[in-house]
Amino acid sequence: MGKFESEEAFADYIISECYDLDRMMGDLSFYFDYERYARDLFMTDYTFCDGHVFSNY
Repeated sequence: MGKFESEEAFADYIISECYDLDRMMGDLSFYFDYERYARDLFMTDYTFCDGHVFSNY
């Protein structure tokens, strides 16, 4: 999927590419938890290894 500094950086990338949180959530978008979203992404769908993200599919 690419090279990223961290799992959280990848989660931020996914959100910015796929969703418009400001439009969807307004001011509440500041409370979006990228760390927990990253944890969920990497539980089953992705693997982070040496700065690279791989899809498990």
